Amino acid sequence: MSIFSRLLGGQAQRPEDLDTIQAVAGALDALAAEREAAKGNRQELIERRHAALAADESDAAIKKMDSAIDAVELTLDRLESVEPRLHARLDVLQTAGRRETLGVMRAEYDKIVRDLDAAMQTVIAPMEAFREITSQLDRAGFSNEARGFIVPAPLYGDGILVSPTSLENWRRDRERLSDVSAKIAMGVSVSRPIAPEPPKVVPIRPPAPAPAPASHKKEPLRLAGPIAFGMTRIQCQSNGVDYNGRQCVVGDTFDVTREEASYLLQGTAFRFVAGEEIPTSEAAQ
Repeated sequence: MSIFSRLLGGQAQRPEDLDTIQAVAGALDALAAEREAAKGNRQELIERRHAALAADESDAAIKKMDSAIDAVELTLDRLESVEPRLHARLDVLQTAGRRETLGVMRAEYDKIVRDLDAAMQTVIAPMEAFREITSQLDRAGFSNEARGFIVPAPLYGDGILVSPTSLENWRRDRERLSDVSAKIAMGVSVSRPIAPEPPKVVPIRPPAPAPAPASHKKEPLRLAGPIAFGMTRIQCQSNGVDYNGRQCVVGDTFDVTREEASYLLQGTAFRFVAGEEIPTSEAAQ
């Protein structure tokens, strides 16, 4: 039986015809097993030859052993010759397999991107509607009444902060406010928690080492008038702090969402002025 027949098991005429990774791996396992067996046989024959020489056996007996050793060496040479071809075929099949796997994963990625794009698009209109209705309530003079049923969404700048944590917090706050409103409707006395002191926090960034030159001194940006519901008014404490592309100076005042305030008040660059207060524990996170 030829070496190909023994290794390939009748699945193909040559290594290049094997069509699966499993078939090539099986052939390589068979090759390794046959090589070990051949090496063991060769060692046994060599030892027997040495014993025959020591026993001064006939030339015919020695030549018979030499022929057997030569046959084993030929088998090892054949195995040595076919092994690179099996590895080359394995590389081809693995490359094709990786290419196929990449194609499947790329298609899945493209689908997820389309789904995410569609989901983000559906958020825009409700987000703008939320901003508009809260503004309308404020303009109509219902800010105090709105506090009984509105929970600020996790808005950030011109967008919305969407994460499992922010969504869960918003849902929990709405449920808590709904429970309070239900108790009030039933005549149950509900005490309003005392607002905490403005948070004392550690710096998140060092202030700029020097103020802007006197010849280009900026006047602080200050806001006047009522604060929109759900917003927090903060004031810059240091010159040179970057906020939304503006190099702030001491006294700059901004109205920001609760989420922005929670982040910005983590350092000493800004301080709380008025509006929705941020609990110390939340600002320090």
